[in-house]
Amino acid sequence: MPCEFVFLAVENADSIIVSSDDDPTVIVDIPIPRRVVDFLLSRRKLHIGSIYITHTHRDHFAPFSEFSAFLELWFGLGGTVERVFILNEAFDAVYEELKRLEKAKSAKFKELHHAMERLEFWRVKTIQFHHPNRSLTPSYQSGHLTCFVVHPDQLFAARHHVKSKKGLNERSVVLKFTYKGFIALMLADVEKDGLDDILTLYSEQPEVLRSDLVKIPHHGAWPRNSSSLVSLLKLVDAELAVLSVGSKNPYGHVVPALFQLLNALVDDKLARLSKFLCTEVTRTCVWNLLEREAAGQRGLPQRMPCAGDIVVTVRDEADWTWKTETDHPQVVTGLKHAACENRGDY
Repeated sequence: MPCEFVFLAVENADSIIVSSDDDPTVIVDIPIPRRVVDFLLSRRKLHIGSIYITHTHRDHFAPFSEFSAFLELWFGLGGTVERVFILNEAFDAVYEELKRLEKAKSAKFKELHHAMERLEFWRVKTIQFHHPNRSLTPSYQSGHLTCFVVHPDQLFAARHHVKSKKGLNERSVVLKFTYKGFIALMLADVEKDGLDDILTLYSEQPEVLRSDLVKIPHHGAWPRNSSSLVSLLKLVDAELAVLSVGSKNPYGHVVPALFQLLNALVDDKLARLSKFLCTEVTRTCVWNLLEREAAGQRGLPQRMPCAGDIVVTVRDEADWTWKTETDHPQVVTGLKHAACENRGDY
């Protein structure tokens, strides 16, 4: 049976669902729990094999109190969860916060304390909690579907955490999925030191990174070491690139330079990239250069679906297709500066 990689349109955030008829569902990031629940119920998917939280920025992971409520609801609906992968530092941070709040016994303390009590209960009863760590051995496998952690390894995560506790993007978990020869690489929000570490580890093993599908990191941001991102995407050499981005985001995503890079790869006869898709319309596709400069980093005034939810259906490495929730060609026709048609004003 085919496997589906679904990129939910969750504004300037990431939420990816991987499933087939024969295997338990795998979820990558849960910024809006209700959206995930509704999607899984619509597909009658009640068995979650693994949840991967790439990092705990709000656009990838709801607060622990909301995550606990999500699990409570899910189990109440008859759903199951086998394992959750989340960096140890996330738990360190929440228990440090509980210690700071303990004396006040505030509503926030009680809510968070209850959430962690429920996680402790489920840890004993049903869920295995794991720290994701780079390995050539799959962190998850069911049927034909396997998942490997590509980044970070324990040494990088520990060293970088000491250097920059707030640098979660650099330590965000990069995942590689394989299904019957098809490969998908999910680059989370990796940037800066994380990009350079991946290149150091895999530049002599490019086959590890080579993929058919790639999730572009950080919603189309353009890191200071942008040349490292260029090198990484050339090593990955995917056929399809997906950008999960919100129209209203206040960060200037997607950065025009990234669109230019993707179009250059599409035009490069030696590269495999044939298409890139955004979940929502970005300001770069609507406004010209002068309008963007006048707006600063401000996004569009309202949310505008571009591809919407993106579904990649895989039967094997030679037989896979993608579809969009919207009539994507029609949407793009109406965009004066559509980047995926190389009409941007840069």
